[in-house]
Amino acid sequence: MSLKSIINWRQLKLSCLLSLFFIVIYIIKDAFNDNLLFTLIKLGKWNISLSLILLKLLIYIGEWYLFFRILNWLFNLIKNFMEEKF
Repeated sequence: MSLKSIINWRQLKLSCLLSLFFIVIYIIKDAFNDNLLFTLIKLGKWNISLSLILLKLLIYIGEWYLFFRILNWLFNLIKNFMEEKF
């Protein structure tokens, strides 16, 4: 039994997409639970708080995008290695 038959690549990609969905949900929840943002909203400074939310979301999305690009590169590298070996 080869390692290629053990690993289901479609299921692996689906699980990565599902985890990405939950990470995005967590990021949005974390951005809205920040005490500084709620303090700014209470003070009536909507422009500042909205820009902070957007900035925080962009930073998180950029970090996770880079992480998943590296993860995708590693999966492709492993997949190509498996195809050549087996």
